[in-house]
Amino acid sequence: MRQNSQDVIHQNALKIALVTIVFVVPFVINFALSKQWFLSGCLLLIVMMFCFHAWSIIVKRRYYFLVTLLGLTPGVIIYLSYALQYQGFSCVLWFYPVIFLFYYILPERFAWLANMLLLIVLLPQAYYLIEADIFLRVFCTLLLFSGTIIIFVRIVKKQQNELYRLSVLDPLTGLYNRVLLNQRLESSITHSRTHNNDLILLSIDIDHFKRLNSTFGHLRGDAILRDMGVMLKKNITIEGQAFRIGGDEFLILLERHNKQEANDLAELIRCAFIKQASSYEYQVTISIGIACLEENENAKILMHRSDKNLYKAKHSGRNQVVTF
Repeated sequence: MRQNSQDVIHQNALKIALVTIVFVVPFVINFALSKQWFLSGCLLLIVMMFCFHAWSIIVKRRYYFLVTLLGLTPGVIIYLSYALQYQGFSCVLWFYPVIFLFYYILPERFAWLANMLLLIVLLPQAYYLIEADIFLRVFCTLLLFSGTIIIFVRIVKKQQNELYRLSVLDPLTGLYNRVLLNQRLESSITHSRTHNNDLILLSIDIDHFKRLNSTFGHLRGDAILRDMGVMLKKNITIEGQAFRIGGDEFLILLERHNKQEANDLAELIRCAFIKQASSYEYQVTISIGIACLEENENAKILMHRSDKNLYKAKHSGRNQVVTF
């Protein structure tokens, strides 16, 4: 789920960047026209940082959150500190959206750090610049707001992770589904070509599964599929990922495996399934086709070749592995 959390932060950062560029630029112009050069310059630097974020996320597909932590955070604090001296209480109102901003575009532990710096630097200044009773209200509401934001962010993150989990996992077997396969396969191909590593697919099919379903019923068929999911999870290393792509069709994506290791794993899975199926009241076997990524090959062609080898295994008598 970590990748999903990062994607959410990237999307949030892009939205915030675009909104900031649109709504803060008029303040930059207004301060410049009023000859408040320091305030105008600080805001301009902040806008430029958000422009950099928007460019890096859209073009490079990367979000450098350390730029926010080490560049934007001090910039915002310096701007608010200076504005507090000249605008007084009205500047305090900006504390609230800035606190929300940090939790929206930074990982939580870094948002904590950014907001602690904000409060430590600015609250003492506010204490000397505004009336005591007003400061007390500001102090209490800032603490309440910060605590509420933390709770809100954690609830939203938990819900997002749960929705993501439900969207990419097959509910019957607990394996990844085709939605995530399409994402992982493209990124794995890019990684394989960048690092010159083998990328191998294993297409797996339960032999005569439709006949088993019609003979013994769908509940028994579902039990076999669940057992298949448990067996694959048990036998695949951390460098491999298992997917159920529909019906009784499964696929294993292997990174940093050579061809011999992939073939050995396929035989291990075939034998493990036979051993598992020995407890059934009928014989069940699987067929496996293997394909390794070749030069200038895309995901569609790679999957087609692994499926082609799977069908060769079936046409050759089933319960076997056909490689490359």
